[in-house]
Amino acid sequence: MNKTTNILALLIACLSAPFAFAQDGAPLHWQVIGSKPQDFEIVVDEKVKHAGKASTRIDFIAEMYAGFVTFNQTIKADAYRGKRVRLSAWVKTKSPDSHAQLWFRLDAPTRMPGFDNMGNRPIKGITDWQKYDLVLDVPDDVVAMVFGVMSFNQGTIWVDDFSLEIVGNDVAVTNTLSPEAINQARNNSGLANAKLPPQPLNLDFEGGANPIRKPVAIDPAIYATLTGYYVSRNGALLIVALEAGKLTLDAGFRKNVIQPLSENEFFPRGMAGSSTFVKDDKGNISELIIKTPAGEGRFKKLNLDEAKTRAAQILSAAYAAKGGLEKLKAIRDVQFNSTLTESTGVASNKLFLSSQLQFRQEMIYENPAQTRLTVSDGKSVWVQRSDRTTTASPQQYLGWWQQVWWLFTLQGFPGKTGEVLALGERELNGKPVDMVVLLIDSHQYFLSFDQQTHLLSRSVQTSGDDVLYEDWRTVDGIKLPFKATINGNGQKGVVVMREYKINAGMDATKLIKP
Repeated sequence: MNKTTNILALLIACLSAPFAFAQDGAPLHWQVIGSKPQDFEIVVDEKVKHAGKASTRIDFIAEMYAGFVTFNQTIKADAYRGKRVRLSAWVKTKSPDSHAQLWFRLDAPTRMPGFDNMGNRPIKGITDWQKYDLVLDVPDDVVAMVFGVMSFNQGTIWVDDFSLEIVGNDVAVTNTLSPEAINQARNNSGLANAKLPPQPLNLDFEGGANPIRKPVAIDPAIYATLTGYYVSRNGALLIVALEAGKLTLDAGFRKNVIQPLSENEFFPRGMAGSSTFVKDDKGNISELIIKTPAGEGRFKKLNLDEAKTRAAQILSAAYAAKGGLEKLKAIRDVQFNSTLTESTGVASNKLFLSSQLQFRQEMIYENPAQTRLTVSDGKSVWVQRSDRTTTASPQQYLGWWQQVWWLFTLQGFPGKTGEVLALGERELNGKPVDMVVLLIDSHQYFLSFDQQTHLLSRSVQTSGDDVLYEDWRTVDGIKLPFKATINGNGQKGVVVMREYKINAGMDATKLIKP
């Protein structure tokens, strides 16, 4: 993992899933993740409990439901390999809007052999204390076991007295994965060096809780001095803004309200970590330091006018080198066929993307043989795996599609407005590059350009993946990459393009529900 990815990992650890953090007030040895963990409060409750002295309560505290939270532990699987294991817990729900699901997952180095999240039997509405069981067989290659509870919707739930026990083969398993899903290739290599407890801890929630930090009152005028754009020396970008009298910290993939511990130190509500603003010799804010359990990241305040001017210069040269702005504006759709080679196997990747959000991607894996098909007619999205087809909105995929469109056209989708900022000079393979970021639809899209030719040479995605593009060739007067090397999350992949088509369109029958 390179330095840029380390910085992004720190941010994600502080602000978002999939990295776990210790939430203020939550029981010790438990972590919080989810799509919107900041919308929920998780505390030890000594008044409502199943047994003993306490339970854990999860309250929805936001104005509108927009995502879920999960409260969990991860332990070593050593003591459970080769056994059938039952996860149990007692759950109580308060209101018609309550929605809870226990979950249990097994992680092996290259696959996920077991999973049950009660998706087929959720706990909804008003319910009294009841015990729920999830049962999985733990194969010999399993390294880690993850278990917990998820809260959806706007209600309140309580959970108490978790247990993990080895049971006999007369107890039915509840694994929801198909044989194909169990053997689907995954990269869990990071588990090899993970420091995990050998046994579960604090299952009855009576072993203590994390301290709860409380904000202090400061002069509201101070907030305005802190707002701006902050960039790390490796190109990660933070945006600090004032919204409705509250200070927000936006890393592109998640925006959080941060509250004052002092005039210069702030913390994200309900999460670990802190943000410290540093002044220069003239008393102006010059730097932001982010501290999380994963480490520390430093971000220099960006001069916005200079960043916009330099970005315009870089893009002007890039348009000319890529084929000219008029040709790029005339692109209506792009499609390609390619081969993706990773440590886990080889796949054929066929992709079509139009400016009208019509999309088709067919990933065909060789071993084990399987196909994943994603199709959009511009209004709905269908994802087909094995014998299952799920439906989604194009908005759920817009971020990734914009990244692809930005790569090929150096523009946002038609009708989308945003701004491009230069983040300064970086180094790639020992050579200087200019990095820019497109800010659009609350997302950040990074590209780097070779300083001699200004041809695109690198894309740093917000997921932390580094993508090095090379072997540029001209297709219909536009320069496009024919090879990409992907480094991210401990694995490396190589994409080799076989064919490009520009403005060729797509058969309408291939853009409907598969």
